[in-house]
Amino acid sequence: MKRFLLLAPACALFLAFGCGPMPPRLSPESQKQIDDGWDGALTPANKLGHQELLDVLVGVQLYQFGVDALALRAEKRFAGGTVVMEVSYDRTRPNDDRFAVTVRDPSGKVVRTDHYNRNEIDATYHDLFGVRPSVADRAAEVPVRRADHVARWEKIRSLFPEAKNDQAGGAPNPGPKD
Repeated sequence: MKRFLLLAPACALFLAFGCGPMPPRLSPESQKQIDDGWDGALTPANKLGHQELLDVLVGVQLYQFGVDALALRAEKRFAGGTVVMEVSYDRTRPNDDRFAVTVRDPSGKVVRTDHYNRNEIDATYHDLFGVRPSVADRAAEVPVRRADHVARWEKIRSLFPEAKNDQAGGAPNPGPKD
């Protein structure tokens, strides 16, 4: 039981930062907490059992949270071909963070490529998932900004209406529901 207590700070950090297609960049203090958690969990290497290790990795999302480097490639076939999404992250090179989306036609020819930098990703994540004001505060919101936010989510839902995760506990698309 004590083994899991050392990861409590990591859990708190994860809840504070949220997530997106790119791992969050942590402050030096937060990174130290994560590093200390890894040291405590894996010293010695077999300190945690098979299921305990998986619980920690999944429970705190340590496969992406506080890591030194991350590379992810995901592919999805669709009616017009294949979309390839690639994330590249290195904690020591923050200016090189990227999220690339490439669309290929059925023959494999590239028909579209978009690259997003860290600032674009963070701004979009904040815009879509930022803390929403209370109902009382919404009246004071700038109507144009609120309308833009709602329109963005309406577009998302028009393409993926309340998509459910087939896994237990899967949640529908988040976003404003007014």
